[in-house]
Amino acid sequence: MPVHYDYDEKENFVYTKASGVLTDDDLKVFAESLASDPRVKPGLRELVDCRAVDSMKGSMDIFGYIIHLNIENREKYAGKKIAIVASRELLFGLSKYFEVISHIDNAPFRVEVFRTMSEAKEWLGLKEYDAIS
Repeated sequence: MPVHYDYDEKENFVYTKASGVLTDDDLKVFAESLASDPRVKPGLRELVDCRAVDSMKGSMDIFGYIIHLNIENREKYAGKKIAIVASRELLFGLSKYFEVISHIDNAPFRVEVFRTMSEAKEWLGLKEYDAIS
């Protein structure tokens, strides 16, 4: 699967790893899985690692869908912070687009896009989280 996540319930932290060629369906399935995960609670910190993504085939509409899904789950996602690591130009640009429209749509989360894992981990307060490099 091109997108999967691991959830650390103690830390209320999700590490999402994306790889290969991403499609709208891949992102939709992932977003719906996370939204329906009963373990997730307010204040979630999510690190989305896109360093292994080769390309994205789909539409920009998927970003609106993900934001809408998060808005529908506003209580669950209150205070959510998402750090996206995208070292490739295309993914970095698409991630920045997601960041911008999430602010416009008043999403219940805050997104920041980074080029390095260390910057993302620092922003999320995960400097000591050695399981991810």
